[in-house]
Amino acid sequence: MRYGREIRLAAASTLFALIGHAAHADVLIDTGLPTSELFSTGCSWRAGQIVTESTLTITGIQNFVRVNASVPVRVTLRSDEGGLPGAVLFASEHMLAAGSESYQGPTRLNWIVGAGAYWFTFEYPYVNPEDCDSAAFRRRLGFPDDGTYPPKPLAREALLPWFSNEWAASGGRTGWRVTGVKGRDDTPPPPPPASTDAPTLTLVPSSKTPSTGRDRSAVILVHGWNSNPDVWANALGKKIRMELDAERSDASNWDVYFADWSERADTTLPKTAWARASLVAGFLLVDLSEKLPAGLHYKYVHLVGHSAGSQVIVPAGARWALRISCRRAFSSASRFSSS
Repeated sequence: MRYGREIRLAAASTLFALIGHAAHADVLIDTGLPTSELFSTGCSWRAGQIVTESTLTITGIQNFVRVNASVPVRVTLRSDEGGLPGAVLFASEHMLAAGSESYQGPTRLNWIVGAGAYWFTFEYPYVNPEDCDSAAFRRRLGFPDDGTYPPKPLAREALLPWFSNEWAASGGRTGWRVTGVKGRDDTPPPPPPASTDAPTLTLVPSSKTPSTGRDRSAVILVHGWNSNPDVWANALGKKIRMELDAERSDASNWDVYFADWSERADTTLPKTAWARASLVAGFLLVDLSEKLPAGLHYKYVHLVGHSAGSQVIVPAGARWALRISCRRAFSSASRFSSS
């Protein structure tokens, strides 16, 4: 009985400590309920800036949203780069509840940062462009900014519409609630963990000297559930690269990549990998754009996915409104051809 009593006391002490920690979280930002019909939807990524003069532990980030179905959202904390959201420092997956207009988001975070400016974001990995008519979408969000709507709007907010791949400054237009614990100035924050949502893109070497032409084309091969690039994507990428170099006069304008998202695809149930795939999709083409020197861009991107990889490439294409070339490339007799 003595050991049982000690265990019960230890459990009670731990529970008290956890409750006590949550109870002391400060409300860092509370803009109040939006006073118009403007709120976050899947048609845009939203971001708000927070500035701290000391070490800060963020415990919760919520946005006022309206969703018609239960959908995943990726909540991140990003660095500040030129007054807009930059690199991902922390990330958390959250499932939004359907059929309500309310504040939603993770409330059990433990994100520690030092003094500085940061951006918290709500990022929707999948959107159907047909549901986001650009004219109505721009009117609904007031893009560009034409006023502020929450009672206490944020000083700086940013927007990434579905039809763009760049963040843009926007006035305080939606509701935000952020909770956290302020630390001491001399408390060093731990290094942020590396994001596991972003896939690793590997360029397949070419025998041609890369062109410096502005308009380029790319092929991206994405493996599936419980897989990795070595199963087929690596070999197929090399085959496509060889055929491009041998048969096309503009081969130097083409890049071939295989994507590795094996850490997120390694799951017990296929549906778990499929749900994670939509989060990976939001970063696939962002990473691709960072591969090119300034002033260059890809005019066409061809995405090839197998199994759960299809759940990566379809949202990625819809998200960035790019042209998708769907091809069956698993027959030895098939030949890679231009669109």
